[in-house]
Amino acid sequence: MGARKDMGKTFSKLTQEEVDSFYEQWGIDPSVNPVAPGCDKTVDQCPTGSITLYCRHFEFSNLRYPFFVFVLNVLEYYRVSFGQLHPQGVSRVLHFEVLCRALGYDPNLLMFRRFFHLAKNGDWFTFEKSQIDVSLISSLVTTLGSWKDRLFWVSESVVPFKMVWRHPDAVLNELEPSESELNEGMLKALRAYPSQLRPFLEHLLVFTGVSILWAKPNRDPSFIRGGQLCLLWISLSQMTFLMLFLGIRKPLRVKMPLPGLLRVDWFLGEGIEVEGKKEFAVRSGEEPVEGNTEDVYVPNWQVKVGDNFKSSTVCEDVLNHFSPPTVRSSNSAKQDDVLISRMLLGVCNLAAMLPE
Repeated sequence: MGARKDMGKTFSKLTQEEVDSFYEQWGIDPSVNPVAPGCDKTVDQCPTGSITLYCRHFEFSNLRYPFFVFVLNVLEYYRVSFGQLHPQGVSRVLHFEVLCRALGYDPNLLMFRRFFHLAKNGDWFTFEKSQIDVSLISSLVTTLGSWKDRLFWVSESVVPFKMVWRHPDAVLNELEPSESELNEGMLKALRAYPSQLRPFLEHLLVFTGVSILWAKPNRDPSFIRGGQLCLLWISLSQMTFLMLFLGIRKPLRVKMPLPGLLRVDWFLGEGIEVEGKKEFAVRSGEEPVEGNTEDVYVPNWQVKVGDNFKSSTVCEDVLNHFSPPTVRSSNSAKQDDVLISRMLLGVCNLAAMLPE
């Protein structure tokens, strides 16, 4: 639908039955009174005592109820309401929070303003990349389909402050903070890992504290399903995630006895050459592991032609032999909190590679 100025002409198409089904699916407390506006109501006709939410805020932008502190801090600081925010704008806020937490840092407004600024998108607002630093977004979905007419109202009690409807002509020329005002380590870490803007796996959102949508509160989320390691249900051409997860930080050539993948050349930050096609590779901001980059490591696994990653045995065999001895030695020297941080960041990159 583009950046059209059609807020006053876009009407809700949701019925109350659809709203009821939606809030049950996404864990929204019925006590906040989710209501379908009616087919003759627009987003800017929200009644007093209520605020507007879009379905795509949850489906695409990773927004979850109850709303956590950081996204509320952003809305309060910029004096803007959920009903005025484009789903991609909300998604950038949550993407920033997940990335910070995966790296072991708490998100904060000062750092957020270094990478993003509030901007207009037709009659709506969004957050766009700042002009003074690198982009944290490597790619994004450019179209969201129909979203403006899929809205509902909830009680304003869902937020702990009086949500403001920002004036459409309010000034947007706020200056970004300088590097000297920011945490140097956090800034360096964020710059090193741009990733795709997209919905994340619910497991990851629970891991990073952005969601509480977890049916078994007495158990932690895992990436094992039916006794099989679904963590590795991806093609070998997408093994960039595994390199980050296993701690590989250097160019490494690996011979793989699998169909179409007899030899794979990995070059961090430059792509992966697989059968003549260049795939995405994650950039690393860390120092490379010591070793001769010309060495060829041949895994001593039992993987055969025709095997696939839906087998837990194959997954375990690959994990046991994929990482070369120098990397295993490097990982064993790391502290537990560092390894956990690397694992969470790896899960972020896995989520960015999976189809919607």
